[in-house]
Amino acid sequence: MHGDGKEDRGEAKASPLLRKRARMDATDLALIPRVVRDKLDRAAVKIHLAEWQALALEERRELYELPCTRPEEIAQFRNRLDVLVWQRCGQHLRRT
Repeated sequence: MHGDGKEDRGEAKASPLLRKRARMDATDLALIPRVVRDKLDRAAVKIHLAEWQALALEERRELYELPCTRPEEIAQFRNRLDVLVWQRCGQHLRRT
């Protein structure tokens, strides 16, 4: 036991990052978050706010959480976003 006994019951404390991700709701994702804007820059694509808001909340969360560092991750992010924007808005992404 470590004082409060939480570790013994399998209730280890969540990191601040995990708590923040758990709180991502419609309010947090109504505008394009900085994390996603950085990914858009890396993927060399643009979307309008109206296109972002046309995505379902779960789709926005998915894009927020997708890794986008390595070349294959960047390509996967770009492709997933293009599919979602096409499905919701009927147009392809614009390249920067």
